[in-house]
Amino acid sequence: MFDIRRLHKEEYAKAAALADRTFRDDTQISMATAFPALFSAHLGQGFGAFEHGELVTFLGIMPYWIHVDSARIPVYALGSVCTDSRYRGRKLASQVLEAVLDHARAAGAPLLLISGDGPLYRRIHCAPFGVAYAHRLTAPNHLRRDGGHAAGRADWQIREFKPTDWFRVHALANARAVRYEQSLVDLATAIASNPLASCAHSVHHALVAEQDGEVRAFAVLAVPYREDDEAPTVVTEWAGDAAACAAIFHHILCKGTQQRPLQLFLSESENDALAPFLETIQAERQRNQGTVCILSAEKLFADLKPYCQARDAELAATLSAKPADANRTTLTIGEHTLTVTPEELIAFVFDTGTPPNEHAPISHWSSEIEILRQRLFPIPFPFTGGLNFI
Repeated sequence: MFDIRRLHKEEYAKAAALADRTFRDDTQISMATAFPALFSAHLGQGFGAFEHGELVTFLGIMPYWIHVDSARIPVYALGSVCTDSRYRGRKLASQVLEAVLDHARAAGAPLLLISGDGPLYRRIHCAPFGVAYAHRLTAPNHLRRDGGHAAGRADWQIREFKPTDWFRVHALANARAVRYEQSLVDLATAIASNPLASCAHSVHHALVAEQDGEVRAFAVLAVPYREDDEAPTVVTEWAGDAAACAAIFHHILCKGTQQRPLQLFLSESENDALAPFLETIQAERQRNQGTVCILSAEKLFADLKPYCQARDAELAATLSAKPADANRTTLTIGEHTLTVTPEELIAFVFDTGTPPNEHAPISHWSSEIEILRQRLFPIPFPFTGGLNFI
């Protein structure tokens, strides 16, 4: 008989040890170092399955606020899902996941972000969502530092991040309309702990771009630390003036020591901002990282109300959602009502109407509803594979 419950304070060290045995090799830092909040007894967001007091399955969740322009959404992210090798195949993760879902709903989170897309998550109706753009830059001429206009060329000083930069860097990060909410300490911790970077045998390296002595942009890079690793350097996070960011990327590609390609994963709004500075290389249009589960459409629409009202106040006043049965949701928009599956609900909120891959569900609503939907949706969303990856 297994005990499914939230972890006690003294059990988080055991959770980190189980995660390390599952996900880490001898060259990688501990999961507790890379994801300190996920294994924090103070937050108390870990769930597990226990047999005779021994932790055999662990699921960690992290609470975030995500800003969507004027709206602020409470979100949980799920990660470090692991089961002791002796206990695999017993569906323990599924049982613990049910406890996680109950907890997230009780906390008032309408969304659960998940880094994976396996059967465990498909069973609870998680689905790929949104859009992201992958750019692989291999030469300096893949970037226009002046946005294509010679007269507007700016001279940027690119340098290493310094501890005296924190206030300005944090202000730049917070100026993004679509973002994860971060305190200055949150941002510093995420950069120092190398969360996603450590999973790829990489380490963070931060650069800033200055103009007239003022920091105008910053970028956090995940640089592979193994000499035989041919993986690209990945831009994990960036913020600030798009031209200044392009100058940082140009600087990296110009350095003689930088022999690796530079990989960017951009949300739609980020891609639009950097588009004038990217040469005509073909970006790969793909899904946002991982999958999402909408726990409550009614709560999500309520949280999105400021954003929707700014888009179209009259139409936003007609938008509503209520459960139709155990899985489906009934939506009202304008004078139209429709009942959707969980996967269709995700498409309704996050899809552009031109899915980037074959995994998107086929929309079953009419063209009239689609015209109305596109007046409010899709919502912009930050790329989930950055500093706040869980």
